[in-house]
Amino acid sequence: MFKIIIFLMTLFFGIYTASPTLFNLDSGKKINLGLDLKGGMYLTLEVNESIAVKRRINNLLISINNFVRTNNIILKDIRLNKNKKIIILSKNKNDLSKINNFLKELNFNENEIFINGDKLIISYSKKRIEKIKKETVNIVLKKIRDRLNIFGLSEPSVTKFGKNRIIVEIPGVDTIKKQKEIENFLLKKAKLDLMIVDDNKYTKLELDVFNKIVLKFKENNNYKLVLDKIPLISGDMIIDSSVGFNKSGKPTINFLLNNEGAQIFSNWTSKNIGKRIAIVLNNKIISAPIVQGRIGGGNVQITGNFDIKEAQKLSKILRSGAFPTEVKILEKRNVGASLGADSIKKSLITLIVSFVIILIFMTIYYKILGIVSNIALISNLIIIIGIMSLFQATLTLPGMAGIILTIGMSIDSNIIINERIKELKNIYKNQSELIKNAYNNALSSILDANITTLLVIIFLYFYGTGPVKGFAITMGIGILSSMVTSILGTQAINELLAKKKINLI
Repeated sequence: MFKIIIFLMTLFFGIYTASPTLFNLDSGKKINLGLDLKGGMYLTLEVNESIAVKRRINNLLISINNFVRTNNIILKDIRLNKNKKIIILSKNKNDLSKINNFLKELNFNENEIFINGDKLIISYSKKRIEKIKKETVNIVLKKIRDRLNIFGLSEPSVTKFGKNRIIVEIPGVDTIKKQKEIENFLLKKAKLDLMIVDDNKYTKLELDVFNKIVLKFKENNNYKLVLDKIPLISGDMIIDSSVGFNKSGKPTINFLLNNEGAQIFSNWTSKNIGKRIAIVLNNKIISAPIVQGRIGGGNVQITGNFDIKEAQKLSKILRSGAFPTEVKILEKRNVGASLGADSIKKSLITLIVSFVIILIFMTIYYKILGIVSNIALISNLIIIIGIMSLFQATLTLPGMAGIILTIGMSIDSNIIINERIKELKNIYKNQSELIKNAYNNALSSILDANITTLLVIIFLYFYGTGPVKGFAITMGIGILSSMVTSILGTQAINELLAKKKINLI
């Protein structure tokens, strides 16, 4: 009875969780259909790792520059050379020691810092560069997911492929217009920096010598400003963004800085009242307001010639965060909904035909034992659908193949058990003893087969791409549920029938 209760509880759980999917109910969690079944958009993206390393070094430059400014350290020069090394020239060796200690606080080791007289050189180690590259791909992966969620897409699949590639699958996007809109939003650049304006005049040669840069205004390319090449605040320091309106009713973009950015901005604005700071978006100046007073709390407002849609889109991108590097599309495919419907039709036909054939075969060949096996098989299918519905898993074509294969493996376990019962029927005259010993005899073979398959499935899940993962998930769920239905469930029913003196063979 204990085994019967566990089996029935598992079955009722499967029926309850599978109902929204099986009966297409409006409420409840359902299985999501993958790209190959529903149609939609497929993208292969490539992450530029080398640019990511360069940007990370630029961020270090910003941190050093702010440390220097905060501690009133005067440098001869600070710049990034062609070999991606930061060169710092100082008048005072004690100042270099302070910078050296600051770098050690940032976990730089002695092999990455070289001091020679009035010069300090920072050179990233190979280990640090490799770590940055791995982190960059993971950051881009997360930001793509965030952007898709902000866009309102609930079923996208975003997976890492190889060393620096990402596969994006978005089911249900069936119009070219919608696909183009998602593509633009997904890869739209939003590199925002706050840069100090320098009102002095420089020659082209002096710009490089004094570490300055000239940028144009977005709305007027003829109007340019000289800026410090190293930004005061980088986009990485933005943690939130929203759309607001100024006194004249024009849309503004308000963003919130993290603690580091808020502290830097507060200190600089308090000491530089009357100076201008440029708000730079994708290397174009949006505005260059004059600092009227100390700006604390990390709240900053962008006022530009935005319409409401542009402001909302930009705010969403800033909220999800700018990519730490460049990301480009390597491959783009559109899967038609009709192709997906055809795949579902063929897969369902395969599933139903194979299922019916197995049910008929088991009933004819094993009679009552076969009927019990069929009950376990149907229960197993319901439980698989129920678990996938509960976790709102995405069902793909390989996933359906996994379900079909699971049915085969599940019935294989019952065949082993039924054959053991037939082999031992002349040894044990008591049916209860026969059932018990047959299951004990068959258990080791079934466990060996299922455990080895599960090990392979675990490797497929962790090292495979989207379709392979889908196959692994359905196979894994199917094998685990079959352990309950094919072993525990059938044994409980067969033992109950044996006690009722019903001849099983």
